[in-house]
Order: sequence, then structure tokens, then C-alpha cells
Amino acid sequence: MSQLALAMEASIERAHMGRIERGERVPNLVAIVKIATALGCITTALVQQFERQLVAAGDNGK
Repeated sequence: MSQLALAMEASIERAHMGRIERGERVPNLVAIVKIATALGCITTALVQQFERQLVAAGDNGK
């Protein structure tokens, strides 16, 4: 799915979606739910994937 298609499906501005994708912005809970719904997954699956990526990158949130 393209960034534009995801942004449109999630009702989030494309520029904001780009900033989220690049890690320049952290989405709020409403945006996370919208993105998960647009991707056809449950919110917890999206958050768990993000957690795995943080751990793999060596950033455990501390």
C-alpha cells in the first residue's frame, strides 16, 4: 500500500503520514487505531510490531 493510499484510508494527511513513517512524529492513539484499521490489522498487532522494531534497533524506550 502506498503512503498516499494509507493516508487516505486512515483519514490522515499524507504529509503527517510521511512524518510518522520517517519517525519524525509519534502518532497518538487515535492515529494508531486509524492506521491499524486501514492496514486491516488489530491495533495491538501494530503496536507489537513497533515494539519489536524498537528492540531490534537497540532503543528500548528508556
